[in-house]
Amino acid sequence: MAENNTTPNKIFQPREYQLELIEAAKKRNIIVCLGTGTGKTFISIKLIEHLARENDIFRPFSEGAKRTFFLVNSVPLVFQQAAAIESFTALKVKAFCGEMGVDFWGKDQWLKEFEDHHVLVMTHQIYLDLIQHRKYGFSLSQANLLVFDECHHANKNHPFKKIMDCFGDRNQGDLPKILGLTASVVGKKVQPRQIEDEIKKLERTMRSACKTASDPDVVEKYGAKPEVIMRTYSSSSHFDPVVYLENEFLLVLDPLDAFLKDVKVLKDASGSGEVIKRELDVAKGAVRECLSALEDIGIWAANEVSVMLVDDLEKRIKKVSISLSPHSKTASLLLQTTVTSLRELTYKYEEFRIANWGGREKVQQEYLKPKVKELLKLFTETRGDQICSIVFVQRRYAACVLSKLIETLASTCAEYSHLKPDFVTGHGAELWGISETEMNFKMQEEKLTKFRTGTSNVLVGTSVVEEGVDIPKCNLVVMFDFPQNFRAFVQSRGRGRAKGAKYVLLVLRSERGRRRQEQENYQSVDEYLRTLCQVDREGPTEEEINEAINVYALPNYYTGKDAKLDMGNSINRLYRYCSKLPCDRFTSLKPIFTTSVVNDDEYQCTLKMPGNSHITGIIKGEPMTNKKEARQAVAYEACKQLLELGGLDEHILPAVESSSESDDDEDDVDGPSQHKTGTKKRQRLHLVKTSNQLYGRLTTDGTKKVYVYAINMTFGEVYNPVKKELWDRKNVSLGIVTNEKLPAELPSFPLYNDIGKLIVTLKRCQSVHALTTKQCSLVDWFHNFIFTETLEFKLGSLTRNGCRVVLLNDVESSLDSLSRRTVSTASGINFQELELLKKNASKVSERNGKYSSDTDLLDSVVIQGYLRKETRNLGHCLVKSTGGNPNSSFPNEDVAKTFKEYFEGKYHPIRNLSQPLLEVVNHSRRIDCRKIDRCSKEYSARKNRTMHLIPETLEFRSSPQSLTLRATFLPVTLYRVDSLVSMMELRDSLSTEMAACTPYDIIMPASPRKRARASSNQTSMKEAMSTLVGYFSPFDSSKTVPLFQLLEAVTCARSGEDFNLERLETLGDSFLKMAVTIHVYWHKDHKDEGKLTKYRTRQISNKNLFNLARERDLVKFIKLFNFSNEEKWLPPGFISRKVENGESFSDDDTDDVMDDDSDDVMNGEIPDDDVKTQKIPDKSIADSMEALIGAHFIHCGYIGALKFMTWLGVKVFHSEDIEDEQLTNGNRRKSPTPRHSSNYANYPPPSFEIPADEEGVRYREILGKQTKEMKPFEEKIGYTFNNKVLLLEAFTHPTYSDNTITGSYQRLEFLGDAILDFLVTQHIYNNCKKDLKPGELTDVRSALVNNNIFAVIAVQNGYHKFLKEYSPNLFSTIRHFVKGVEQYQKDLGTAVSPDPYVIAVQSDSSDVECIEAPKPLGDVFESVAGAIFLDSGLDVIKVWDVCYPMLKKFIDEYSTNVPKNPVRSVKEQDEKAAFSSAKILEDGRVSCDLTFKGLKYKGVGRNKHNAKLSAAYKALKTTEAKK
Repeated sequence: MAENNTTPNKIFQPREYQLELIEAAKKRNIIVCLGTGTGKTFISIKLIEHLARENDIFRPFSEGAKRTFFLVNSVPLVFQQAAAIESFTALKVKAFCGEMGVDFWGKDQWLKEFEDHHVLVMTHQIYLDLIQHRKYGFSLSQANLLVFDECHHANKNHPFKKIMDCFGDRNQGDLPKILGLTASVVGKKVQPRQIEDEIKKLERTMRSACKTASDPDVVEKYGAKPEVIMRTYSSSSHFDPVVYLENEFLLVLDPLDAFLKDVKVLKDASGSGEVIKRELDVAKGAVRECLSALEDIGIWAANEVSVMLVDDLEKRIKKVSISLSPHSKTASLLLQTTVTSLRELTYKYEEFRIANWGGREKVQQEYLKPKVKELLKLFTETRGDQICSIVFVQRRYAACVLSKLIETLASTCAEYSHLKPDFVTGHGAELWGISETEMNFKMQEEKLTKFRTGTSNVLVGTSVVEEGVDIPKCNLVVMFDFPQNFRAFVQSRGRGRAKGAKYVLLVLRSERGRRRQEQENYQSVDEYLRTLCQVDREGPTEEEINEAINVYALPNYYTGKDAKLDMGNSINRLYRYCSKLPCDRFTSLKPIFTTSVVNDDEYQCTLKMPGNSHITGIIKGEPMTNKKEARQAVAYEACKQLLELGGLDEHILPAVESSSESDDDEDDVDGPSQHKTGTKKRQRLHLVKTSNQLYGRLTTDGTKKVYVYAINMTFGEVYNPVKKELWDRKNVSLGIVTNEKLPAELPSFPLYNDIGKLIVTLKRCQSVHALTTKQCSLVDWFHNFIFTETLEFKLGSLTRNGCRVVLLNDVESSLDSLSRRTVSTASGINFQELELLKKNASKVSERNGKYSSDTDLLDSVVIQGYLRKETRNLGHCLVKSTGGNPNSSFPNEDVAKTFKEYFEGKYHPIRNLSQPLLEVVNHSRRIDCRKIDRCSKEYSARKNRTMHLIPETLEFRSSPQSLTLRATFLPVTLYRVDSLVSMMELRDSLSTEMAACTPYDIIMPASPRKRARASSNQTSMKEAMSTLVGYFSPFDSSKTVPLFQLLEAVTCARSGEDFNLERLETLGDSFLKMAVTIHVYWHKDHKDEGKLTKYRTRQISNKNLFNLARERDLVKFIKLFNFSNEEKWLPPGFISRKVENGESFSDDDTDDVMDDDSDDVMNGEIPDDDVKTQKIPDKSIADSMEALIGAHFIHCGYIGALKFMTWLGVKVFHSEDIEDEQLTNGNRRKSPTPRHSSNYANYPPPSFEIPADEEGVRYREILGKQTKEMKPFEEKIGYTFNNKVLLLEAFTHPTYSDNTITGSYQRLEFLGDAILDFLVTQHIYNNCKKDLKPGELTDVRSALVNNNIFAVIAVQNGYHKFLKEYSPNLFSTIRHFVKGVEQYQKDLGTAVSPDPYVIAVQSDSSDVECIEAPKPLGDVFESVAGAIFLDSGLDVIKVWDVCYPMLKKFIDEYSTNVPKNPVRSVKEQDEKAAFSSAKILEDGRVSCDLTFKGLKYKGVGRNKHNAKLSAAYKALKTTEAKK
């Protein structure tokens, strides 16, 4: 229904009958029965406006205002009617259809739409979903008016009918007003005597009274009233050649049609029958189209149709036969047979054309059928540009071919030159995919727009233009095929709305009588219908309305949320549930119904659900009187069970996790930053942990004891002997003074500079009760002197906080093994030396660093004072020796003869000619001595170049050379001591708290070494097992993590240390994933791998680890900053100069500018010194937690790591107090578990109960049959399953409905994936090259733990032969993959594929194609690993014993030659490398072009991912070959 031909600027002049019907609609619910073009849209708009004012829908929806809903039957009408209402009212209107994604909207989105709009125009199904699915919280009472366009559809299971049935539901409240619009109350072929019943039936359904204009004559003035003409045509009377060709066509088509009709496709559980049936239907449809074209239009049309079909069927054959499965071969054979026959038609037609037309391509009108000739005659009778015609046909191909025929004639024959044809069809079912005849909404609208604007004047269309579509007033409407029912007659006739319009029915002359009778019957029905609607009908009674509501044999079921489940909606709800089950892309999960006859006259249906549904086993429905109700009854029973099991929620929708259980969709983005918690970009300020020994308050007044520690420095390796001699020239002993004892077990540690490798050890040498005021002053002076003068730190004031650095006495001597020199050990503070140093420093300061005769030249540090001011401080020099004088010969006589001449010529005069020359070497002022880089012997040799300088040209530093050399190591020494003391505090705290927080009794199983010896005898296996066995040995509570390993675990890569957390983090990440996976598997009874993964992710996510680290106050121990100067590290006792001056602190080393919100500081505490804080990315904190897990795993075994995780707040131990989440098998409760432990922590071994079914048949017998064939597999992998249930589950794909014992393999896959990830990671961590960088370690792990490699291993070990699936698509994909692997391996020989990401094979088109590894193959490899873990009593070692031999060759190859993803390699080698958009080839594959180093490479694959891999692989191989 659409009479929207009026422009927005035109003002409606209401007609008498329209006003009459508007008034009637205000008083009661009515169905407006008016013909096409009589203004039903105007009536609805005026009623909407009236009720909008009456009900005040202009108020906000949130304040209780109601909304108007305009419901239509098709998508085009949604936008058409919305535009009409919006154009003629001030109301806010919006159109809604499925293409907008409304099916995925939540309640909030709909509430916003209701708030923003007064009238909502939508398709019927959208509104039905809104009121039926109680999760939206909407009901009928929230509408003030429902307008049903083309309401005659409201019968049977149509959404209009279901919406009206909802009026009878309980608790609906105030019901809305109803307005129905229709041009035809009845639709099917009916007799006049049946019309009254049909009207009443619609009235009862719509709860309304049918109403039309009381004066029909008035309506006829405005409505469509074309002249109805019946034009007859004779049977074919072609001359012999045409008859002969027709017969030739029929000799090809008739046998083919008969053959295809005789083909019977048996149903089977595998679904292969459906594939064959679908292609059989395609073949049948193709033959029918050709036969119809031949019969109605002629040989030309039959040839045109066959040409189109051959082209498109060949494309379809490529898609079907691209896989090599037997059922695909059968299906493609049926299509190929059809193509062969159709191609034979084109050959025969071509021969005929050449023989009769001399090879010219034209349409011979005499060869056309009489029916077409009569149509063309009609066009010639309507001459001129005034023609506006619609030709209605039943078939899409007829529409296409007729349009093409008229267009051809218009271009070749003058009598048809005024015709401008086009065609329009509907979406059509997906049968043969003919793009030329199938149209989406956009294409339809383009065609109709051309017709409206006059670009085309003849529109050949199917029923899509019969009803509702807005088209011009036509003056010629032709029914090429006779109307099939009354509705088609009325709707098509209504298109002839122009003055003097003709409505022509083309009828075979021999059928004229019968067709005339049908036409008269239609007209009688129309007249009688109008008469019945003219009277003032009372409308249905309440009893009649209730009778019209669908009543089912089984009672309605209401949930706690008042959602209704009945037999009518049960199948829909069941399919919706199955559509939400997790599955791979090869699978479309759906229930399997089987109907049988019972009790002679009743039908009973049984149902099998997909393997990963909540229901395992067969469901039986109640016996019903027909097959349809039997299916509904079993679906109804299944839905009730799903409601009980939690598969459907109380809105009878697929259950989703509640907000308390689900992941936070929006992570914390507190502060100015908009980055999520736990990410690398989210950075916050945190306190830095400092030790009391170094940074605590120093009291020297006697109230607390004062401890003196010597800093002993001994070179373990010398890189620069020259500077080592300077070091040994005078011994200086440094130490620290503190009130707190340093731990006795504080380890020594190495430092590095250009002299060599220095071993630093701290040893207590003195303790005193108090220092005098003078001694304190002297100690403070030296502490300030060594950092501000010797090291030239720019610091603030000295405070009473922090230890002090002092000079110590030398009292003990020992022999340095490297230098063979005597070295001293300090004992006590050397106040005498401090006094002397202070005095000398004062003298140097008084003479501004100038040379003096009493200067100790051999213990001096000098600066080249003669240089420009901006460069003079760049290099400090150490005095190596003295000799000569300014008049000594200059080394380069071409430059100067003497040093005096050189310096005077270049700088300034030399006054003292008796002063000695100084031989100096460069002194590095670099204070970061933690790494060995830039300290090699080669580097030091290059820095040994000496210079000869004149003392009076130099500036002498106040700090002596012997002190300066040692002071260079002082900052890192204090930093390292502070770090180690903090690590000891962390270790002690962890040991104490971890012991207290693990309440579980852990009963250790038999020694893992015994288990390993029993399962492995090969040397290589023993080596692979040795470390793993150690990790899973009985727990030793005395073991702790070494200090340096703890320090490594909290040290980020950006810190500049020689070590960092990345390797430990990789190991810890994998163990954390496995431990949490085992816990989730055991305590969460979900078959959905996605939900299990969400539970796991909540615990192992960076966000959670970050939050746990904050809760446990571990962030302060993390080392992030790059130790370089006083802006990054503050010596004890000082405050930052910036803080003292009131300047803000900025972290220049951060990669991104993030928020510095003070609220982000740990625990809300803001320190008084910015250098005591550091800005750390959330992810770095999470990484550190994983590294700590890895450190505990290595040194304390897996139990130690589990204890640490438990202390941290991660659930990893078995908890027996969670009764409602115990592991089950197919929703059967687990049988009681004996009180003995498994091989893993405190977990009991799993035990499954195998019950009997209803008929007494033991499931164990079924299990035996299902697993009997799998014995060869067990022999192949070297493991025999004790519990065959696990073996069966491990190989059960979700599509395999014959397994009614277990679910699918998805739970086991979830478990096995984590176990294999851990096992591979720990192996490459311990057994592969030790020089693997952290990034390379991750690359190797990614290469080994990926679906591609697992799928290859599965094929090599025959896993695919035992996979239980009923998916033809998956079967064919696996077949294709297996062939590809075999070919690929044949090319490689015994070698391992160098690339784990690509399996490149030569395709039929000589292209290199990267074939796809089917995910289920990798999944089943993981699921078997999970099954072995459970079956062996949770024995990780046993899993590795079975899987390692299969993985070994890949591990050996990829750990030696670390692979990279080809796409990543391409982008690393060429930053400008770019991939084109994907193109779909005729055979269904995808191609993609890569531009790499100026050249183009084409890749081909089953999807874009594989196409990109293929292109990258070819590019790299080509580049490598050129090299």
